[in-house]
Amino acid sequence: MTGTSVLAIKYKDGVLMACDTLACYGSTKRYKNIERMKIVGKHTVVGFTGELSDFDYISTLLDELEMTDFCHDDDCPRTPKEIYNYLVRVMYNRRNKFDPLWNSLVVSGWDYVEKKTVFRVRRDDWAALRGRSRGDRVREPFSETAV
Repeated sequence: MTGTSVLAIKYKDGVLMACDTLACYGSTKRYKNIERMKIVGKHTVVGFTGELSDFDYISTLLDELEMTDFCHDDDCPRTPKEIYNYLVRVMYNRRNKFDPLWNSLVVSGWDYVEKKTVFRVRRDDWAALRGRSRGDRVREPFSETAV
């Protein structure tokens, strides 16, 4: 099962994130009501596109991370930047084991420490989030020249 689109727009006072709720099995539109954004802690939202089962694994890791924060009871939740860095390390670790997680992730939220809005996407994921595969190059529009 794969998800399709995530859109995030950063503006002056925050970040607007939107995604569709469709999960496809090949070309079959199998599920039409899948939540593809996850709230992590008080200040962070993670949106994903790609393999649904892989994001379920990531979601479990984020729940465990949130439980660890809760158990510390230090009134200091993780910032969106920390969540983003954690997810980058998880993705890198799995890729190095030749068992990659087939997801592109968008992390956004409010950084209560620096008092600003945060919006992060891994550089490798830009192509996938724009609907292109990573290997595709941006092609110039076709033009004919007179010979």
